[in-house]
Amino acid sequence: MGNYFELSVANFVMDTGRALPDYTLVPFLASDRISGDDPSSDPPQCYSAEARVIAQRLDLLGFSIAAARAMLPTSLSRLSTQPQLCPPSLAGADSFEQWLEAVRLILDHYRVHDYDAFDELDDERVRFLTAYSEEHILGFPRQSPELGEH
Repeated sequence: MGNYFELSVANFVMDTGRALPDYTLVPFLASDRISGDDPSSDPPQCYSAEARVIAQRLDLLGFSIAAARAMLPTSLSRLSTQPQLCPPSLAGADSFEQWLEAVRLILDHYRVHDYDAFDELDDERVRFLTAYSEEHILGFPRQSPELGEH
């Protein structure tokens, strides 16, 4: 069967795979583990913490809203070999606010593993940000020169 990981925010699955990337557990503490004390145990290990707690921890590590706001335009311009696919609303002066609004729509409408739920939104930002890509997760690169591969 092998290893498998799933990283989600609310019910939205952000990333999945076989090998858990080093960055995945950075904002969690051992006390956040809610099941599976043994990595080979069944049920599997599960970590959970309130969003505000994770946000505070990430902020302390330098992953802040201000840093995301500054990084988004560069990320969007680099994430695709076809930048014309990026919706104009995500390329404008208020691109970060547009991105936040789209992410909120995603989190409000997503049902676990049901990407068809986004069709009802008819929102080009949501379609763009949720399209599967080896390059990005919600518009931010999976690989960053500063952080290594994500």
